[in-house]
Amino acid sequence: MVICRQFLSILVDNQRIKPIIHVKFSPPKTEINVVLQRLAHSICIKIIDQGIGVPQADKQKIFEMFTSAKRPGTAGEQPFGIGLSISKQIIESHNGKIWLEDNPKGGTIFYIELPLT
Repeated sequence: MVICRQFLSILVDNQRIKPIIHVKFSPPKTEINVVLQRLAHSICIKIIDQGIGVPQADKQKIFEMFTSAKRPGTAGEQPFGIGLSISKQIIESHNGKIWLEDNPKGGTIFYIELPLT
């Protein structure tokens, strides 16, 4: 049997990237999938949850600093309106981008794209 492994290389600040993949809007014991996909010159990380989702009216605002589009987390975490704006700044400082789509099964799919080195 031959095992073939392909390694991807991205340059990131681990201390800054790790908190981005923190999910607080899915109930306990809910399945959250993280999918890594290699693109031509980047990788795409998809975080797929089945949480409370993002209302249509808030989708344009959730990446803004101190946004009014705040909601408490499913475990009662306090909203500050800065989490996704900080995440966006960190991703962009790594020459990447972040966006979201509705999950057809309920919840949200967040995408993070980062360039390969």
